[in-house]
Amino acid sequence: MKCAQTFNDDFLQLSLPFDDIEYILLDPSCSGSGIRNRNDDPTIIDEERLERLCALQIRMITHALTNFPKVKRVTYSTCSIHRQENEDVVENILEQFGDQYELVDFLPTWPCRGLTERTHACLRASPEQTLTNGFFVACFQRIIKQI
Repeated sequence: MKCAQTFNDDFLQLSLPFDDIEYILLDPSCSGSGIRNRNDDPTIIDEERLERLCALQIRMITHALTNFPKVKRVTYSTCSIHRQENEDVVENILEQFGDQYELVDFLPTWPCRGLTERTHACLRASPEQTLTNGFFVACFQRIIKQI
């Protein structure tokens, strides 16, 4: 029995029936601002590019939450240190889907958390605080309604 299958395709254009998918790991295009061995200066922010990336990230998470009827969890990650791509994207998704999905604190002992009260379950990392590259992880879990 296969437990995973990989595709090299545009996630937003997938046309195969995926009615039985329960878990999605979504690592979309991001600014890469957390990768310290790049030549980019992470303090220089291209706001227009960041806005486009955030819009794409929101579209991808929305696609994952709405087009996979049996999805239980969607894990979202970036290698970004920017709040816009991290907490702001998560806040946007919670505004849209907060009655259907909640954040899961899947690693409660991790020392660095999301920057807002609503995103406290999210993980953050940085060279300064965790001696790693910068990254962010959020895990959305479907709310099971009790009858």
